[in-house]
Amino acid sequence: MSETKKTKSSLVPPEHCSLAKAFEKLGERWTLLIIRSALYGLTRFEEFQSELGIPRTVLSQRLKRLCEQGIFERRPYKTPGTRQRMAYHLTPLGRELLLPFMGLTQWSDRWHDMAEQPTVCFKSRKTGEPLRIAMVDQNGQAVPDSDILAQLCSHLRAQKQVE
Repeated sequence: MSETKKTKSSLVPPEHCSLAKAFEKLGERWTLLIIRSALYGLTRFEEFQSELGIPRTVLSQRLKRLCEQGIFERRPYKTPGTRQRMAYHLTPLGRELLLPFMGLTQWSDRWHDMAEQPTVCFKSRKTGEPLRIAMVDQNGQAVPDSDILAQLCSHLRAQKQVE
């Protein structure tokens, strides 16, 4: 009698995974670069287009989608002698992407740009001290990567037991 091997699977299937859902919303290269530029303060179509070199039609499509997803909101502006245009501002939902983007920056500085100094340093406005991304426990203490455990949340564990 042959024994069938059970294949290993992730803790949560991709269709139910929060991280996979985030990748679906944000995972396209231009979208990530537009958000990155917005986190650094760009708001106008021409600014995004000039900095990124992105085709205008692609930029227009991505900005429309980001607005529909609630990551950006459109606000009118007018400079003297020109017609009214729209600026694209991050919403609270969009501004919350700062932490994961900072985490990716920190990761890239550590693993991909090892011969160079970081190009962007994040500091506290209040103290001027350098900042880094870390997982912290409920007491605010940093937890080393080796001590982080991923498991189903209690409401999902209870649901699985009922099934």
